[in-house]
Order: sequence, then C-alpha cells, then structure tokens
Amino acid sequence: MGEKIVFSFIVWFCSLIFIGIGIYSIKKKTPMHFWAGSKVKREEITDTKAYNRAMKAHG
Repeated sequence: MGEKIVFSFIVWFCSLIFIGIGIYSIKKKTPMHFWAGSKVKREEITDTKAYNRAMKAHG
C-alpha cells in the first residue's frame, strides 16, 4: 500500500512539472525552444503565442 502512495506522489509531482512548463510557455513573450533541438530566430515568428502552443503540443 505504501509503495502505491509513493508511486502516485512521484507521478503527480512529475505531471505538475510538465503542466508548469506548458503554462510558462504559453505566457512567455519570446519563443520557447523546449528540448526538440529546433531553434527559430525571434524575427521569423510573427505570432509567438501560437508558436509556443504549437511547439508544446507537437514538440
């Protein structure tokens, strides 16, 4: 029983981290490059919020 509680806590903690990164990326005024390795210059993006949402969703 205790092992399930510890596992559940770890899963919730990790999911909160990813949700936090997603919220941060939506509110960020500059492009968020995540860990996909793709880097786009700020001048090439006209709608930063839409870019960050798309990168968050599709990586």
